[in-house]
Amino acid sequence: MSEFMETLKPKRLGAEVLARLARERRDGELTWIDGGQQRKILFKAGRPELVIDREGNESGERAHVLAVVRAFATAAVGQCIFEVLGRPLEVRLNLDTLGETLVALACGLRPDQLEAIWAARRAELCEPTAVFDKFAAAVAKVGGATVSAPRAGQSVGALIAGAPIEVQRAWAAMISLGGVKTRPAAQEEPK
Repeated sequence: MSEFMETLKPKRLGAEVLARLARERRDGELTWIDGGQQRKILFKAGRPELVIDREGNESGERAHVLAVVRAFATAAVGQCIFEVLGRPLEVRLNLDTLGETLVALACGLRPDQLEAIWAARRAELCEPTAVFDKFAAAVAKVGGATVSAPRAGQSVGALIAGAPIEVQRAWAAMISLGGVKTRPAAQEEPK
């Protein structure tokens, strides 16, 4: 029985799903279906431990698990289903889900991915959250770009206007991981 199902899109990256699993320290199996590909990531206490490909081949190799987690973090298409894990799983890799997600976003988002994210979010309004400073320091350490807290109500479009790719990646990480909260711009009342 699935605990939740999500459709990934530029407004809902895989990174947001990973952040939720890490925060809630979930045990379970995340199935990611993207076109003809299907991959599974098995989690123990919110940490990825094992991946399974479409043919059922399992891998607990650190580099392989990291590659799948980072690819999922930047994914903006496909479906994911999270289910209760039907077997015991031990913690062996000790991977930091949020840390690896941050690396994927701050260092790995391509220009075309950023363009799709900003096209979907440009009009949204921002406000920093209580963890902004903590996340901004982590983003700067990992990706090298420093960002300052947005003004409450500043648009995403204003944040990224003319920004180099490193800064755009930093903002994508801040928004996806919860350092910045966004909301749709208020629509004008009909007169």
